[in-house]
Parts: sequence; structure tokens; C-alpha cells
Amino acid sequence: MGKIADMSIKEYLDILKTDAPAPGGGGVSGLTAAQGISLTLMVIELTLGKKKYEEYMELIEKSRERALELYEELAVAADEDREVFLKLSEAYALPKETEEEKKIKQQVLGERSLAATEAPYKVMELSLEGLEITEKLVGKSNKMAVSDLGVAAACFLAACKSAWLNVKINLPYLTDKDRAQAFEKGGRNILEKVTALSEKIYDAVEKEI
Repeated sequence: MGKIADMSIKEYLDILKTDAPAPGGGGVSGLTAAQGISLTLMVIELTLGKKKYEEYMELIEKSRERALELYEELAVAADEDREVFLKLSEAYALPKETEEEKKIKQQVLGERSLAATEAPYKVMELSLEGLEITEKLVGKSNKMAVSDLGVAAACFLAACKSAWLNVKINLPYLTDKDRAQAFEKGGRNILEKVTALSEKIYDAVEKEI
């Protein structure tokens, strides 16, 4: 299977609905966040150069610069998640008949579980940053596309909640328990912020419409 980023939507969905080990929920969360930042960028592009929003143009241009960076990171998030998940699946298949094999398997599982935790955690962090950019644009960007900022906020919320489940399911398998606790605490903190901010944006957008 080629890269998810290079597939058509139909090709991606045709694989997603099968029993293939990946893509799965992790890839979906990454693509959902990617759609969120894409919508935010669309609103930015529809605002750039418009005289009506001239006083906000510095903010719009700065927002565009970082949003493009987020887009590049999120556009490949599904492939990154798929890669780490497949490596984790391979680790589960390692033999464990001897004590040495058990030791090796446990070590590899710990390492690959960490990578499988870091990938969705990154999506959570980027979703929060995407929301922070989106919030700044409400009331300061093309009003004809304000609803798209609300949809972007909804995408980031869905992406973050989905990614959190993929973080949480891997935590029991991390050998570094301090690291696991840090992911738990940090993830819940991000999710709380994302939930509050997405609702704030959504409500503000509704009032603009």
C-alpha cells in the first residue's frame, strides 16, 4: 500500500473499511486535524488582499505562515501513525518462548508503544495550536466564510478527542511509567483546553452568522 497522503479519498476509504491493520483511528484523527487546518487556511486565503480587512492583515499573514507549517505536519500525520502502528504490530508477533526472547520482546514493545503514543499525542498538540490560530480569525476574516472557521473548530475537537483515545490505549504498555504519567496528565490538559476553545469558537461563529 502506498502513502495515504498520495491516495484519492475513495482509495483511502476503501482501505479504511477493511480489516487491514492500518489506517485506523489514529490515521483518521490526523486527517481530521489536517482538514481543520485546511479550512482555516481557506478562510485566510479568502481574506488576504481584501481592503475591508486591511487593519487585520498583519495578523492574517502571520496566521497563514504558521498554519501552512501545521498543514505540512498534519498532511503526513496519518502516514506517520500507520508506520508506527505497523511496527508495533510486528513487535506483538515476536517470539517469547525463552527468557531471552521475552526480554527482547518486552523491550521492543516498550519502544514501539512509545512511538505509537507520541504520534497521536503530536496530533493533539497540533490540534490545539490550530484552534488557537482559528480563534484569532473569528471577526477578523472574510465573513462569507465564517462558518468554515466553526467547522474547522469542530474538526480540531474531533481530531483531538480521537487522538486522545489512541494515546490512552498505549499508556499501559509503556515501560517508563513516569513518561506514561506525563502523557496522561498532558493529554488530559490538552483535551480540556481544546474542548473549551472549540466550543468558544463555535459559539462565536454562530453569533456571527
